[in-house]
Amino acid sequence: MPPSSIADRLRAEIQEHEARAAAARRDLAEVLGEAGEDIRPVSIADALAEPKPEEEWVIDGLLPVKGIALLAAEGGVGKSTLAAQLCAGLSAGRGFFGFDAGTAIPTLFLEAEGSRERFVERIGVALANLSIPTDGLPFYIQPKAWRPSLNGTTADTIRVCGARLVILDTVGLFERFDENSATEFKALIINPLRRLGDETGAAFLLIHHQGKPNEMRKGRHKIRGTSAFVDDVDLAMRLEAPDGDKARRRRLVFDKIRHGSPQEDIELEYDFPTATFRTADMEALAEAEAEDRAKHERERMARLRTQILAELKKEPLSSNDLPAILKGRRQDIMDAVRSLADDKLIYHEALGRKRVWRVFNDVQ
Repeated sequence: MPPSSIADRLRAEIQEHEARAAAARRDLAEVLGEAGEDIRPVSIADALAEPKPEEEWVIDGLLPVKGIALLAAEGGVGKSTLAAQLCAGLSAGRGFFGFDAGTAIPTLFLEAEGSRERFVERIGVALANLSIPTDGLPFYIQPKAWRPSLNGTTADTIRVCGARLVILDTVGLFERFDENSATEFKALIINPLRRLGDETGAAFLLIHHQGKPNEMRKGRHKIRGTSAFVDDVDLAMRLEAPDGDKARRRRLVFDKIRHGSPQEDIELEYDFPTATFRTADMEALAEAEAEDRAKHERERMARLRTQILAELKKEPLSSNDLPAILKGRRQDIMDAVRSLADDKLIYHEALGRKRVWRVFNDVQ
């Protein structure tokens, strides 16, 4: 048989097989469609015309139902306190610094770091200062006999209180994993949380630490561990203390918002006595911090003046002697000396070949 005839026969067989395969695919699609598993592709025009499901939020515009969020900060900045205030606001139906909760929702704070008793006391103080009554408030914490885990009875614990938002503080204590491994973070943290979200309908907020201060780390890269801490969550936030953790100023930074619009950073003020955050009045905060610095400077100068008087009561000393004895900055010491002289507490006189400072006789 000529090669051309063989080729024609093979082409005909291929066409026949393709026709049978197409018919089989249509039959399969019909069967699966009847069973509720439609695998037929949808055109982009039909997809655009489909009704859009309404987004359900735990925090409007920030965190959707079943979503996973991250809050990272350095130690002592107040990330746990801010997360607790978030729970308080949501469970009271007040929202969170301008973000609406829609209605009061149950929240569950799983505190795995530190003393449960001290944590409860702090929450009580904060709720009182926020004027949120505790009676009937759907704000829950773990039972006394609880152990941190993402498996076992965790789903039941969430279901019992109906929590819509669950705080994990800190996430590294709920499962042992390598923080620098994206694979382990996804397999041991993200995937179990997605399953818990599907089972319970809850969203999760992971509390985590920032890395040690480093000039090379900027923005989201300050967060300790793998970049998956940001890449694999729906909402990533950082709490910063621009003026140090002893100052009142704080800044809530939004590094990632997967399901909502980009948000500006929120300037906050932390009130240490009441253990609460509030939106900062930047002008008033700057004035208060300037007054704090001035008060600290006055106290430091008062201590230095007292030290200088104590040394001069022992013996007359020159301007060169005092810095060596007091082990302080020469400029600071001389400023204190001049203030003492202005207040007529000490005077300058010649003693041999040098000039020394003496204390007036009536100075106690």
